Amino acid sequence: MLLPFLSSKSARLTLGTYGPPLLNLPLALGQDGIATHKHVIGTTGQGKSKLLASLFLQLLHQNIGCALIDPHADLARDVLSSLVATGYFDNEAAFERLLFVDFSRQDRLLPFNVLAVPYEGHQVANQINEVCKRAWPALSDGAAPQFENILLASVLVLIENSLPITSMPKLLTVKSFRDGLLSRVSDPQVVSFFHDRFDRWGREAPTMIESTLRRVFLLTFSPTLRYTLGQKANALDFRKLMDQGISVLFNLGGLDEDTQRFLGCLITVGYEVAALSRADLPEDERRQYHLIMDEFSMFSAQSEESLSRVLSLARKYGLYLTLAHQTWSQLSSHLKGALQNAIEICFKVGPDDAAWAAPRFARYDPYLIKHNVVDPYQVERTHPLYFTVQEILHGWAQALTDLKPRQAFVKVGQKTSRIRTRTFPTPRCTMTQLSAVKEQYAQLLLTPKKTAIAEVEPEAIQKPASVRRTVSVHEEDAQ
Repeated sequence: MLLPFLSSKSARLTLGTYGPPLLNLPLALGQDGIATHKHVIGTTGQGKSKLLASLFLQLLHQNIGCALIDPHADLARDVLSSLVATGYFDNEAAFERLLFVDFSRQDRLLPFNVLAVPYEGHQVANQINEVCKRAWPALSDGAAPQFENILLASVLVLIENSLPITSMPKLLTVKSFRDGLLSRVSDPQVVSFFHDRFDRWGREAPTMIESTLRRVFLLTFSPTLRYTLGQKANALDFRKLMDQGISVLFNLGGLDEDTQRFLGCLITVGYEVAALSRADLPEDERRQYHLIMDEFSMFSAQSEESLSRVLSLARKYGLYLTLAHQTWSQLSSHLKGALQNAIEICFKVGPDDAAWAAPRFARYDPYLIKHNVVDPYQVERTHPLYFTVQEILHGWAQALTDLKPRQAFVKVGQKTSRIRTRTFPTPRCTMTQLSAVKEQYAQLLLTPKKTAIAEVEPEAIQKPASVRRTVSVHEEDAQ
């Protein structure tokens, strides 16, 4: 069955099979279904990640650009292993059609200067502000009232001086350094902010900027962020990736949660901004692109209004999101309404989530709904096979909690189907083969750590030599 109908020559995205076990009839999305946001929920171990892997591989093999953000590493590794096992990389052009970005490596780091982008300065500043609000949701609730002003002004100063975002702590704490940068800033409002407000806080300055510094400190405290965001170049041109249909696997596994969250937010907002920039293209030239996010609550907008706006605008400009997570408790109550128009895919969930999801998936037969009749003859007038709406919903909630692994309910429009998701066989490739592909990507995309340190902290390279000279002097004295 095709949902919606499509010809055999059209793109299709198979979600699984339905019907009797021996038939295994495929349930597939047509072009209209593919070009729709998707919401996947299910507890761990039920097949959610395997479905995401299957969706990514199907899109990739149909030359539809897609990106996958994996905070756990297993999903990205399985997808890459599957491609290695099937000979995808036998063609050298594969390394241009698909990128593998491994943030977990300690010996090599991606040059990701988020301020080195082809957008107007104020737009970039607002982009970084949105990233921070997602990474630290308390900011949206007014936890740091001065944070937004300081951040926006600081980003504009850094952009005009061609400095990375990791220079922000020094900008805020070293006045001589800040004054030198401000002398090269052309925006009088930015200069006025620092000279007429920031510098005049006096004794109150530490209190006023402490909440900002505490968050900005993360950019230099984490070595991964420091040497990734601190390089001069930017290897991720999200607009180019979308327009050319280049797919990307992002591995965020092995990093601490704060680093994962910040990098993931930078990536998702980067794609969203790139999508909006395609307003300069005619609608028929906006190439379709998909962004698949596991544990999306770590990286998404934190209000229903913001997420609804993102989903609406992203679709308008050809970016389609697949948002996966385990439970509704991971999300604020405000986000639930924003996902109502997405294709719903629900694996086994707990009782609380099932009670919430049941009304979304339930099918009602109006001829079987029991209507309460409050009169002495109610029992005689109510057919025993009829059910109240509450009884019907309870039955659906029970069905959602009783699903077995790889079983899911899918709702497209007003139609609900029960499916068995596709199997994802264990990739048969050796660690040597997989490591060879990873190393080729590392050579292609990542900078050796020593080179990155020399660029971000030139003085750090000289310290070991200084230490060695000190030791040799002590040794000479001892002799």
